[in-house]
Amino acid sequence: MTSEKILNAISKVIQRVESVQIYSNTYFILGAGQFGRIALEYAQNQDSKPTILVIDKIDTPLVHEYHRLADEHELNIIWNTSNGRFFLQKDVKNLPFLFLFGFPDYFIPAIPLHVLAFLLQEFLQSIHADIQVRNSIPHDKWNIILNSIPKQVVLDADPNNGVILLSWVKEGEICPPNCIAPIRFCPHHNRKKPFTITEIVRKVSIPDILNLTIESHQATAGLGIIKGMELKNLLLTCLIQLQKKIESKHHLLFFVATTCNCHGVVNVFYI
Repeated sequence: MTSEKILNAISKVIQRVESVQIYSNTYFILGAGQFGRIALEYAQNQDSKPTILVIDKIDTPLVHEYHRLADEHELNIIWNTSNGRFFLQKDVKNLPFLFLFGFPDYFIPAIPLHVLAFLLQEFLQSIHADIQVRNSIPHDKWNIILNSIPKQVVLDADPNNGVILLSWVKEGEICPPNCIAPIRFCPHHNRKKPFTITEIVRKVSIPDILNLTIESHQATAGLGIIKGMELKNLLLTCLIQLQKKIESKHHLLFFVATTCNCHGVVNVFYI
């Protein structure tokens, strides 16, 4: 790596992210499918009458009355609108760049993808050509990570792709679609939960591994939302810690998790 050039590039991105505002009473919904519809109904029914941006690579009847944005450079229209309804037809690969124009109050991923991990990987690799993500984790590091998580909540673990699925639900069990995610006891599966998955994952503390956990907060039955302020802070933490590791000429192992009371997904990757 040409460290000086990479550090300069990271510094510029940190300054840009720090300067970006979090706009109140706004929702970004990623995906206009089944779960996007649930998210959209939730946002539209808020008494605060928020401005809503739906992002999907396919135009759908769900947003047929929404104002179309040509590209991300038109996002400034959103920030100055009250109770606006907007649609941006973009692939998820364009998502990292949207946050350079502003963070919403709430971000709702509604697609079958660990959006936080994808966002960070794409965002970091876009900073400089020599920043490359590696998803295959050495077995010694992988075992240290797995041993730091209670076995009873590990649903699946794939070291070749650096993915860990966590849940208080066992294989073959199905949660009801309208679940309110009770904290300490699951009445549907008749199971005690001494800790939430978020509490478990945030306790993972391993030298030279950066724990980036964000909580998907329960908005309504079956729907979680991510707070824009928490997303911005996590992104800045990621950039600052990467900068420090490059300065010390060390690789950094990222432990990126999105969690709720009952479930979680973790992606582990090297830079």
